[in-house]
Amino acid sequence: MFDWLVNLTSIFVFDILGFVKGTQLGDAVHFFIFDTVKIFILLISIIYFITFIQSYFPLEKIRVYLSGKSKIVGHILFTRIKIIEENETETESLALAPLAVIPAHQRKGIGKLLINHGIDKARELQFKSVIVLGHAKYYPKFGFEAAEKWNIISPYNVPSNVFMAFELVNDGLKNVSGLVRYPKEFESL
Repeated sequence: MFDWLVNLTSIFVFDILGFVKGTQLGDAVHFFIFDTVKIFILLISIIYFITFIQSYFPLEKIRVYLSGKSKIVGHILFTRIKIIEENETETESLALAPLAVIPAHQRKGIGKLLINHGIDKARELQFKSVIVLGHAKYYPKFGFEAAEKWNIISPYNVPSNVFMAFELVNDGLKNVSGLVRYPKEFESL
């Protein structure tokens, strides 16, 4: 498989560099250069193969293919909301709710995958922030912080550590504060 490489490294070591073939030093240099180039070629091939696979099969599809199942095991929804300042200025944002994974598939990274994919899509759509009312120890793993940091207030009477915000871009919530207004559908919650 690597006969061409043996010939190429032989020419380089013995003809160009001038080492004597059959001597311990010449053969050692040849072996070292041959092995180094061979390992480099193999690593490049592996990287190319992985990149090729990832470009045609996004991670979420790979997981479905590998599991051999095509049923839905999780769900995430981002809804447009407004942050209303005291002077009635409105800033558009997104609410992450709900996020759900069926119990048999929890703790397998599906929620993480859904959140990261959703955040990527929100950035593509040029939103600047996301608000979530959720578990105080789960969402900070993704960069969510207490919304009170920006003086953003929940319309619900909830502890401040479960009402969080995430900036999708640098300073996505700079100079933004106020009360979050969810769509009417959230009022029955």
